[in-house]
Amino acid sequence: LTGCLVGAGLLAVVWRLLPLRPSPVAELARFEAAQSIDTPIVRGAGTVPSVPPPGFRFLDSRQLGVRLAVPEYLASRDLGSTLGVAEFEVFEELANRSETDVDDLLTDQLSSIDAMAIDEDGTAVNIMRIASRQVPTAAELQPLIDPLEMTGAEFTEVKTAFGRGTGLRSGMPLKDGTIVVHGHILWARSAKAVFSVQVTSVDPIIADTLYEVILRTVQPV
Repeated sequence: LTGCLVGAGLLAVVWRLLPLRPSPVAELARFEAAQSIDTPIVRGAGTVPSVPPPGFRFLDSRQLGVRLAVPEYLASRDLGSTLGVAEFEVFEELANRSETDVDDLLTDQLSSIDAMAIDEDGTAVNIMRIASRQVPTAAELQPLIDPLEMTGAEFTEVKTAFGRGTGLRSGMPLKDGTIVVHGHILWARSAKAVFSVQVTSVDPIIADTLYEVILRTVQPV
């Protein structure tokens, strides 16, 4: 259950953080410009835009009935085709923290992630099916994330085009703290399933800003 509710939130994209290179600062200006567009959206609540902001494109999960905007330079990828030895070691580290078999964790990730977009700097977004009938609350999620040793974990309740959602902002130290993955997870429920949206970056400012854009654009499809 830990892997299904929380695992992909910060695990599904850590493979691309090895090796690391700095996040492009220039892209942050694009994120900020997208945030300033004239729209009634306020933290995901209200009427969602029918076209993506400038410099963004829509990432769709038809299986889950979810659409959201991601930067154009994030390429759609399949997780299964990218796993190697280094990536497996990262999954193994997180599986050990949560006392989960690494093969079970990988199977869960590979079968649950329906859409994924990623850049070479580690910035990434994915949409994942969650094995739950209801949107999990902060109280339900807290004991599940405790073993993962996240830093600065903070839950919020957010409004989305799908109704109430649960958000989590946190950091994930890896490789004895030499890598810190910053990210957000949004849990919500579409007409087809409970799902999560995961945003990660080595740069916490980019992770925060991209998450705000996603909150304003996530919608049914």
